[in-house]
Amino acid sequence: MVADLKSLKARRGNIKGRLTRFSNFFKDQENTNKFSEIKRRLQSVTSCLTEFEEVHSQIQELDATQATEVELIDFENEYYKVISEADTIINDHQAAFHSSQKTQLGWIVGGHNYSWKNPTAVCTFSQVENDIQKFWQIEQFDTGSGVIKSADNICCEQQYRESVCRQPNGRFMVKLPLTQKRPVLGESRQAAIKRLKAVEHKFSKDPKLKADYTAFMDEYLKLSHMQIINDRLEPDNCYYLPHHPVYKRNDNQSAIRVVFDGSAKSTNGLSLNDNLLTGETLQEELFAILTRFRTHQYVLTADIAKMYRMIDIHPEHRDYQRIVWRFSPEEPIKTYQLNTVTYGMTSSPFLAIRTLQELARSEAKNFPNSYKMILRDFYVDDLLTGSSTVEELHKIRDDVTEILLSYSIRMT
Repeated sequence: MVADLKSLKARRGNIKGRLTRFSNFFKDQENTNKFSEIKRRLQSVTSCLTEFEEVHSQIQELDATQATEVELIDFENEYYKVISEADTIINDHQAAFHSSQKTQLGWIVGGHNYSWKNPTAVCTFSQVENDIQKFWQIEQFDTGSGVIKSADNICCEQQYRESVCRQPNGRFMVKLPLTQKRPVLGESRQAAIKRLKAVEHKFSKDPKLKADYTAFMDEYLKLSHMQIINDRLEPDNCYYLPHHPVYKRNDNQSAIRVVFDGSAKSTNGLSLNDNLLTGETLQEELFAILTRFRTHQYVLTADIAKMYRMIDIHPEHRDYQRIVWRFSPEEPIKTYQLNTVTYGMTSSPFLAIRTLQELARSEAKNFPNSYKMILRDFYVDDLLTGSSTVEELHKIRDDVTEILLSYSIRMT
């Protein structure tokens, strides 16, 4: 590792040196008129940025302290500055045109914003008119009129309507929107066990992670969001979700989320997500919601606590949400099933948002004004709304809270 890090740092220094030597060459008064030589040398350093980014990334993987983001940004700024100055000389000081660079996202132009002697500039694109037209079409707002739904989205909506129901406790229950009535799945338990043991290996190195992860799973169990399965007989068609932590520690605060991997392949090469319908996008773009939010004189923000887990999955489909877990490596591995809509599955955003809108429409008669806020001013689980008066905003807050609580959904 030391040798690799040392050689990478040496390579990084060499790349910096190449750029510096090129810069010194064309800045030398004796060389300013050697346009052909500057152009030749320019071609040899245009790859410096790509090479530097590659080496920078490799050094970060070995030792993040040896490759900071500031260092990368500084090199990028210097690169574009040098390339742009060279371009200026080559073009006989008549146009301080910036450097172009081809990236994975297409061509980019970078560099400092130089003053133009001539305020009028013309840029001509050839054979890209169609691409530009497509770009602007993509960026246009969807007004909701004349939208043609795909067959999959129609099927997803139909399955939702046929399966959704409200339980005596107020919570909604739905089925998974499947691409076919019986998913095509291979064996997945052994892969899930392997992933569990990998997580347990992390526990041995990080007691804090183990404590938080265990507490998360214990809460899942106590809230009845999952339950143990004692039946030893394996169903004909089921799926085991591997799980792993997404763990962040900031100062004295820590937070953890257990993520379930619905994209893990079973033995036939297909995952649960491969057998699920994604559903259509039901909410407005965030930009539109934020733009409207900024027009209010008084505003209100809130979010739904554990939004996905406030919606139950029908018992018929819970075998597709099995996991393996144990609270200690000394215990035998046990089988559980998740009873609610779960993070990590492609259909979960649709099911959660569609259910939020379903309950809002159900309360339209009781709350003729506030139900619209649920339909219009939510972005996933975040409420961004407002009003022109404080009194009206309090009314919106109280109504939305009451509506959601009647469905066992709590705002924070």
